[in-house]
Amino acid sequence: MQSPDRQRGASIIIAIFLLVGLSALGAVMTRMMVTQSLQTTDAWLSSQALYAAESGVQVAAYRLNRTSPATCNLSISDNSVSVRSWFSISTRPLILGSTDVCEITATGKAGNSAAAPAVQRQIVVTYRWAAL
Repeated sequence: MQSPDRQRGASIIIAIFLLVGLSALGAVMTRMMVTQSLQTTDAWLSSQALYAAESGVQVAAYRLNRTSPATCNLSISDNSVSVRSWFSISTRPLILGSTDVCEITATGKAGNSAAAPAVQRQIVVTYRWAAL
């Protein structure tokens, strides 16, 4: 027959193993949640940058369509779309010497600042000038 003191020592060892195991499980779950949160934030910023670039294309098309005579010389840098998203646009003639067809390059940015964004997305569009 074992003494009660020896049984008490075994209970402490089992309790320590359980605490270490549960702590490790908690650490793994916390790490998984942090990783998932970062991935969600990156996807959200990427969407914001894409929408900012699309806004840039729309602004460029609007301005190009309202220039008379037609011109493909348009450049806008770091125009704010929302609190943490911006777009920059530039245009150039697609055919040398022609102003009927322009190439619009719009870069959307999202994140910390326009100078150092977390994410950038770029759209290149061929635009045919439409006389009013």
